[in-house]
Amino acid sequence: MTHRRRLAGKRFLSALLSVLMLLSLMSVATGYVSAADTDATKTVYFAPNGYCKSLLVVYSWEGDLFDEGDWTALSAVDGVEGLYCAEIPAEDTGVVFASRNIPVFSWDAVVYQTEKMTIPAGSNRLTLTSETTSVWDYYSTQPDSGVDTPTQPDEEITGDRTLYFAPNEDWMNIQGTAYHEFAVHAYSADDAEGTWVLMTLAEGEYGAYPTVWSAQLPAAYNIVEFSRVQLTSSQGEFAVYGTTDAQAVPAQENLFTQDGEDETTGQWSLYIPSATEAPQPTTATPTVTTPSQEPTEDSGNVTDPVETKKIYFTPNDSWSQAVTDNSGAFSAYAWNSETGEGSWVWLTDAEDSVYVADVPVDADSIYFGASFSVTPEDVWFSTEQLTIPDDSDYFTLDETGESGQWSSYGVTDPVEPAVTYYSVAFVNADGTLLTLQTVAEGKAATAPEAPTMAADAQYTYTFKEWDTAFDSVTENLIIRAVYDKILNTYT
Repeated sequence: MTHRRRLAGKRFLSALLSVLMLLSLMSVATGYVSAADTDATKTVYFAPNGYCKSLLVVYSWEGDLFDEGDWTALSAVDGVEGLYCAEIPAEDTGVVFASRNIPVFSWDAVVYQTEKMTIPAGSNRLTLTSETTSVWDYYSTQPDSGVDTPTQPDEEITGDRTLYFAPNEDWMNIQGTAYHEFAVHAYSADDAEGTWVLMTLAEGEYGAYPTVWSAQLPAAYNIVEFSRVQLTSSQGEFAVYGTTDAQAVPAQENLFTQDGEDETTGQWSLYIPSATEAPQPTTATPTVTTPSQEPTEDSGNVTDPVETKKIYFTPNDSWSQAVTDNSGAFSAYAWNSETGEGSWVWLTDAEDSVYVADVPVDADSIYFGASFSVTPEDVWFSTEQLTIPDDSDYFTLDETGESGQWSSYGVTDPVEPAVTYYSVAFVNADGTLLTLQTVAEGKAATAPEAPTMAADAQYTYTFKEWDTAFDSVTENLIIRAVYDKILNTYT
């Protein structure tokens, strides 16, 4: 049998090698050519930036003839780290870049792929800017070729420049309810990582539409993406919840106005801050209002502030990992049990592994949740409904993900929960679990009903006792049933 298995294994390997050799020959026979083979080709370049690295390949086709396209393997560009190229038919206009797990030219071998894309006129290089976004530009092997990169500005700009962003009404409504911020990712074809900068309010009112936001950026970064983000820590870290398409920065315009219907698109125009005496731009700019410096009757958060109290929360490990993996955030719903009035709030970092929220001072009920959406109420999982104790403000979630313990909390010196809990398992003599319970330190566990065990040919068993005391639990316990054995007699 072993000998037959070895023969079968050798035959399989031999067959696999034959198939790979045949595919290799087929690839040469079906048009996988280099520049040396024909002049009817053009070079495309691909910079994966770490998202797909192994066995890179490009699938290209002409016009609408997607099903008639061909595969071509990508090879590294000499002397340029992280850049790959391939020769494809000159008439091909559509491409998909991909990585494979085996050296076979087929969709079944693909483990990662870009979307279907049309090669823009004057472009030949695609650079991945994230796992799902990319930007086209031009790559020339001749430094003095005279071909300008499409993403370059019309004229040379040095130093820093200020860019402005006018979000649409949907993004501003989210900012007003979820306290999101705006950021800009600026980069270039030579530096795809670039820099992230949080934008500041230039004109308008926080949380109200319309507004204009600004950021100062190095002029060398001539590609930008504007994003809606949420701060996740006091160190300025944030999660990204929405992003525009990559935009080439024009030389003479500085304001990107987001489209109302599509959050990813918009238009550039010239924006001049109202504080200057320069003439207004001739292109359309958003209408903005300067916030009043004096409180008004409508500004309830100024003249009639809502009295709040702080509630602290520490999630368990599984909640923390889920939020990290899905770029989510913690939220809570707090309400008054008598009036039924309540509201959703985001939780923010208090310090390591501790989150805090301001809730109405009369709220006596709450539940905490984990949201992977742009609104705090869209939670994927949550605790049970909790009563806020009069003398406690800090809830620590246990491993069940639904309950936990209340205690008092000081930001600089957190107080450990006053009660420690232990697991107590009651098992039968054969190891079968009878019950598992959580018991507060010093309290008694509750024994299940007396178990039974089936008789065998030699003995009949009668429950006698438990092998460990459990009237005052001070550690995790496994308590086993003990039986009296009665010898069977036969005639």
